[in-house]
Amino acid sequence: MIFHKVLRPRQLLWVLTAALAWLAACQPTTAEPTTAPIVLPTAVPTAEAIPAPTEMPMSTAIPEPTLPLESAVWLIRPQGIQCEPLQYANLSEAVAELEALKIEILASAEEDIPQVQACGYSTSTHYKVQINTADKATAEQLGWYEEGTVPPVNPADT
Repeated sequence: MIFHKVLRPRQLLWVLTAALAWLAACQPTTAEPTTAPIVLPTAVPTAEAIPAPTEMPMSTAIPEPTLPLESAVWLIRPQGIQCEPLQYANLSEAVAELEALKIEILASAEEDIPQVQACGYSTSTHYKVQINTADKATAEQLGWYEEGTVPPVNPADT
């Protein structure tokens, strides 16, 4: 660079003038724009471009239940107790026991519910049946209980 040498006064004046000119050229300007920005027209939708409204599809009403909700109840029972022989091998056996007592089964299902893994607690496999409310007391004597209630730890204790 030129700073390694000793500069003469004229050279120093020339370097300083060039530096000031360069700094002045780099400064931001505060001059206001002289012309307004040009705004181009945007597309205007026409009636043909807007889609016609569509009709909503027809929906079918959910049919009324064949039974009044008050006349049927869902009961649930575990397949058995852990560390003990199973009380029912499958859902068919559980339903057959209720039908043998003349309890009409309106619907049945099998469900897995997470359980504590310890002896004396119910298995995770549970059987559900929907029966008439009038037959609820008879089914409860066999260890069935209403779905949504707190189950007994050991159905034999009920």
